[in-house]
Amino acid sequence: MEISREFSYCPQRKSWNKWSKPVFACMMAILGITAAAPAARSQQQQKEVSPPMELSRTVRPWEFLPITGTRAALFGSEAGGMEAWVYPLKIFREFHLHFLTEGRVLSGETLARTLTVRPESATILYAGDTFTVRETLFVPVDAQGAIIVLNVETEQPLEIEAAFHRDFQLEWPAALGAAYIDWSAPQHAFYFGEEQRKFAAFVGSPTAADPQREFQTNYSESQSSSFRLGATEKGKETKLIVVAASMEGRPAAEKMYQHLTADYPALLEESRKYYQDYLARTVSLELPDAQLQQAYDWARISEFQGRVSNPYLGTGLVAGYRTSGESQRPGFAWFFGRDSFWTALALDAAGDFSTVRTALAFISKFQRDDGTTAVLHAGRIVPVYRLTAGLTAKLIKLHIPVQFREIVIAVVTTGGSTNPKDYPIAAGHAGTIKEVFNAAASSAGRGIHLSLEIGAAVVLLAAVIALFASRRPAATVAA
Repeated sequence: MEISREFSYCPQRKSWNKWSKPVFACMMAILGITAAAPAARSQQQQKEVSPPMELSRTVRPWEFLPITGTRAALFGSEAGGMEAWVYPLKIFREFHLHFLTEGRVLSGETLARTLTVRPESATILYAGDTFTVRETLFVPVDAQGAIIVLNVETEQPLEIEAAFHRDFQLEWPAALGAAYIDWSAPQHAFYFGEEQRKFAAFVGSPTAADPQREFQTNYSESQSSSFRLGATEKGKETKLIVVAASMEGRPAAEKMYQHLTADYPALLEESRKYYQDYLARTVSLELPDAQLQQAYDWARISEFQGRVSNPYLGTGLVAGYRTSGESQRPGFAWFFGRDSFWTALALDAAGDFSTVRTALAFISKFQRDDGTTAVLHAGRIVPVYRLTAGLTAKLIKLHIPVQFREIVIAVVTTGGSTNPKDYPIAAGHAGTIKEVFNAAASSAGRGIHLSLEIGAAVVLLAAVIALFASRRPAATVAA
């Protein structure tokens, strides 16, 4: 079974009419499975701690591999090629490793054997004739940087070289002026800067040496920069590569670089617990099919990892990830309003009302006076918001203040009108959609505790259709 960590689009409305009755019947059947889930889950959680989530298989060099936090990310392939982002800055692209041993230079991409992914990290195993290197790529939840940990085990002297192509630019649709790269000996790192001295980044290692910087002359050029991590003569050793950036100048970037270098073990543990706690506080199911169980749990993580914090815009949901190559936008990693609401439907189903609140507040912040929004896909936001608000209202109508419920219902019944006269029921909050969004955002995160069997059934139904329709003949799921 293949599990994608990218976001999906909802089907067209015309498909709903055709499948509405069968889908409704499936939902009712699945409700029988999920109705007793909360009580059973709470009892089980008292007895045992869930094992860590992990997927492992042979590397597929062509497959996309994302490692994300809220403020930074690494995007690349399972063979180890990567690009680095510290939002809204792109730092480099075409990052890769070389292994120097026994007089040979071996490309890391040709030696990548297995991939292991966890919610907080991904590990690629490289294996040569006389050595193995486990490269763990890790992005802290709330830090402006990334860490690459290399666990080396070798029988012969081995040195690792890290190379990349500098691509120091702001994310689309912004742009940065002239930028440069230089070697900073005290930090054992390359320093990335620009004319205003506002945006800064470091890429290096505590053991980095022998730096080779990009160059251009009238007879030759190289766009690649590299450094080596020091030789391991024999046995085991751990090497480190750190990426750090700041929008507040070089001193702030240097401070972040030092923080990541010194505290990465604690940050890794913090991130592991962060995702474990998220799974514990959202809708958990016990399913008879192991693959279905796995798909459901990873789907919750993937939805949640759509949260991105941009220091100039705020925190919202992006539409999906992909490598950017020579461009300045990593796939659909932008705050598209319509896509935020599609994802919010799934987050509602999983019981993550806090992130839904964040998404609503973010979109409302950029609404214009005429009721449209400065975020892209503005013309399609109102219909999708109606759908999102309608489902949200049904899920939480018995568990939140009446005022918020009436505001949501008012938006649905009026079609998202911006005429204040259309909102008499929402006294004190009448007016534009922006006010409705703000009212929803201020209420949606207030200690909502409820049974979410219906919401869980929606997510589960999607997984059932995807798994059973594409992988196996029709089957009966029994409680």
